[in-house]
Amino acid sequence: MLFNKVFAVSALSTLAAATAIERRTGQPNEQCPGLQCCQQTGLASSSSIISAVTAIDPLGLLALLLSVPASVLVGVNCSPITVIGGGNGACSGGTTVVCNDNSHGGLLNIGCVPITI
Repeated sequence: MLFNKVFAVSALSTLAAATAIERRTGQPNEQCPGLQCCQQTGLASSSSIISAVTAIDPLGLLALLLSVPASVLVGVNCSPITVIGGGNGACSGGTTVVCNDNSHGGLLNIGCVPITI
């Protein structure tokens, strides 16, 4: 009886040790693109966001913004946060977010979620 318990525990331990573990490279990916500091955030339909985007790039980004669903949170004038820490905070004067689409040079980030550090 004791042998069966020892064997079962041993088998489970071996199985756990042999389980594949995801390798982390330290590089952001599509699911977690990294923290951003955006000077302005709001809904894509917000007049203040539309005004900010129009001031930056009246043609290209405005067309992109108007194609985004109105209920999506976007960030304007964003920059990556590379180091977290320090008493002053990593994003002074802005909002720390993680966004789904950071492919527009930080001028307009789409699908943002505010993060409290």
